Amino acid sequence: MRIPIDIHEAGVTKYLARAPRTGEPIPDTEIDTLASSCKAAREAAEALKAAHDVGLRDTTRTANARLLDLRGQAIKVAEVQARRLDAARQRATAEIERIEKAIHGPQPVEPTIASEIRTMLKTMKAEERRELIMDAIRAGDDATVSAVLGAPGYLSGHGDAVLAGFRDAWQRQRFPAEHDRVNRLRKALDAQGRAARSFMGMVRDLSAGTAEHLAGVAEEAAAANAAINRHMTGEAA
Repeated sequence: MRIPIDIHEAGVTKYLARAPRTGEPIPDTEIDTLASSCKAAREAAEALKAAHDVGLRDTTRTANARLLDLRGQAIKVAEVQARRLDAARQRATAEIERIEKAIHGPQPVEPTIASEIRTMLKTMKAEERRELIMDAIRAGDDATVSAVLGAPGYLSGHGDAVLAGFRDAWQRQRFPAEHDRVNRLRKALDAQGRAARSFMGMVRDLSAGTAEHLAGVAEEAAAANAAINRHMTGEAA
C-alpha cells in the first residue's frame, strides 16, 4: 500500500507569498487552512497505511476480521477528512470571490460618455484600439477602461477573450497585490484538490479491495457449503 505523493501540504504552501528580504513565507489564512487540510489528510493516510501494515502481521485474528476493521476505519477517516477538505475549499473560494468582486473593474462612467467612447473605439482598427486601451490602463484613464469593461465586448469591437485580457491587465495595474493573491489562491486550491482526490482515491481503492476480498471469501464459502450439502445428500459427482 503506497501513499500518493501529492497528498502533502507542501504542494499548497509553496503558493504562499514570500517576504522580499528574507524569503520567508508570509502567513495567509486561506492558504494556511488549505495546507492544514492537506496535512490532516496526509496524516490520516499515513495512519491507514500503518494500520494496514500492522494488520498484515497480526496473527491473532483472521484475515477477514482484519480487513473488516480496516475498511470501517478507512470509511470513518474519509468522512472526517472530506468535511475538513471541503470546509477549507469553501473558505478559499469565498475569499477569491470577495477579492474578484472588489477588483472587478473601475467605477461606472456616465452612460452617455461611455457610449460615445465605445462608438469611437469600434470605428478604430483592432491594433490601434488595443494600443489606446492599454495606454488608458497604464495612464489610469478609468473612464475609457470603464466604458470598455462595463459593457459587452461587441459594443466596443472586442471578443470575450480580448475583454478578459483588458480586465486582467487593469487589475494587475491597479491592484497588483490582490491580483497576485487571487492567482496564488487558485493554484493552492488546485493543489489541495489534487491532494483530496488522491486521498479519496486511496480510501476508495482500499475499501473496494477489502470488499472484493471479502466477497470472494464469501463466494468460496458458499461454494464449499453447497459441495458439502450435495455430498451429504448423495449428489456429489
